[in-house]
Amino acid sequence: MTVMLSLGLIGLGIAMRLMPHDPNWIALFSPLALALFAGARLPRRLGWLVPVVVLVVTDLVLTWSTPYRPWLWSAENLARYGAILGVVALGRAAARLENPLSWTTMAFLGGLFFYLLTNFAVWAAPPNLPSVVPYPRTLAGLMACYGAALPYFRNMLAGDLSSTLVLFGIDWAVRRVWSGRAAAVEAIAVRTD
Repeated sequence: MTVMLSLGLIGLGIAMRLMPHDPNWIALFSPLALALFAGARLPRRLGWLVPVVVLVVTDLVLTWSTPYRPWLWSAENLARYGAILGVVALGRAAARLENPLSWTTMAFLGGLFFYLLTNFAVWAAPPNLPSVVPYPRTLAGLMACYGAALPYFRNMLAGDLSSTLVLFGIDWAVRRVWSGRAAAVEAIAVRTD
């Protein structure tokens, strides 16, 4: 069952990340929500592996079709992968939380961590994309970098929150149905004994 869930999440993650969408907005799914969910609901190794597989596969597909092919070890990509793994760790720490407020709080904290870390990497690393504006290596430059990314953060956060509620909500509903069925089967078994 765990392997099937992992493969399903990988397939969903790849399909939704490759689907055309507005910048940083994926209406029903986000990589951050997948990382949070994988950390909270999958066994340790699979929890770390699933989001990384989704990112590696989709990064290869997305960059193959562009004239610029960033290597997976660029500063920006390393920060993105590190941030996603940080969100998996947040999911592992929050595995026992079972209410929508907790899920959205974790999604917000994960999104904030992702925003701060990845934009710090954009500011600190030498630019390697023609479209990246080099920011001065000053506090004002860092604030300008964070400020320029705020519209993307807003969109990303909306996608993260909605995706997290969908993933954890489906998981919650399935768990309730299964626990109800298990109780019914146990009650029938007690009556027949």
